[in-house]
Amino acid sequence: MKQKLLEEDINRLGFWSVIAAFALALASGFFPLDAPGGAEAVHADRAAWLSANGGSFIMGWLIQIAWMSAWTATMFVLCWMVFAARPIRALIAAMFVLVSFVAFIIPKFIAVWTIPQLGDAIVDGGAGAEMADALLLILNVSIPYSLYTSLDYLGFWMYALFSLMIAGPLFEQAAESRSIKIAAVALGLFGLIWHVMMIAVFMDAAGSAAIEIAVAAGFLLILIAFVAAAIKFKSAM
Repeated sequence: MKQKLLEEDINRLGFWSVIAAFALALASGFFPLDAPGGAEAVHADRAAWLSANGGSFIMGWLIQIAWMSAWTATMFVLCWMVFAARPIRALIAAMFVLVSFVAFIIPKFIAVWTIPQLGDAIVDGGAGAEMADALLLILNVSIPYSLYTSLDYLGFWMYALFSLMIAGPLFEQAAESRSIKIAAVALGLFGLIWHVMMIAVFMDAAGSAAIEIAVAAGFLLILIAFVAAAIKFKSAM
């Protein structure tokens, strides 16, 4: 009886995590995550924009933190689904999810706490303005090779490793569940696409444009996987 209640609670967590992630994704569209122009924005203009729009910028990244947390919960539930059949792979996959959470929350906290203050310091022109100017360049949220985005891409890599670890066991135990098979295939494709992109970048066969394409494809595949998983979570509640 207790085991059944635990399974119901875990499936309920998975289902509502997916619902929360979609709601937060929609809410995120109403708040800016960078100055207009993104990577092409002039540095001085970015600093001025951050100083003037710090509140909406912070809210946008707080929503991103909540969204990422919902995805993390969903991934842990998927690890739980394969734990009985493949405990070692499930534990390794869960470890990748935990590392991804740390990798993502560090830059997002920097966006909430540090970056708006850097904009203020630059605009005010006080004693720390020179250091703030250099830090804001390093922590550009849109350039793929900045320190900030490097941590974000580390998080995506951990997502890709999680996907490769979980896709096979998830597909094996899908049985009659078409939705879980779709989730497994989507996660497997995401893991493969992300690693192909990384290898291409390492070998100088692809540039920033390829990274943006991989991110867009990755988001789409993860969304497909989680929608399919949510159908299974709902039926098991």
